[in-house]
Amino acid sequence: MRMNLRTFEIFVTSILVFSLFGILSILPEIRYISFALVLTSLFFLYEIEKEWQRRRKKAVFYKKMERIIARRLSGE
Repeated sequence: MRMNLRTFEIFVTSILVFSLFGILSILPEIRYISFALVLTSLFFLYEIEKEWQRRRKKAVFYKKMERIIARRLSGE
């Protein structure tokens, strides 16, 4: 089963929420693991945002190329 970017973003966000609750734990081991999960989740969310920006930039590029090609083909 393939996981798209939106589903992965929801999964990482849910891990972030659960780890934030884990930080409130009395047990130090749970707190340390939760803190590590929070940092990992934030890193993944940052990378997901960068990927969304790359996809938007790529879509704009292909749209511009499509217009240039259409203009040249209609000019012939």
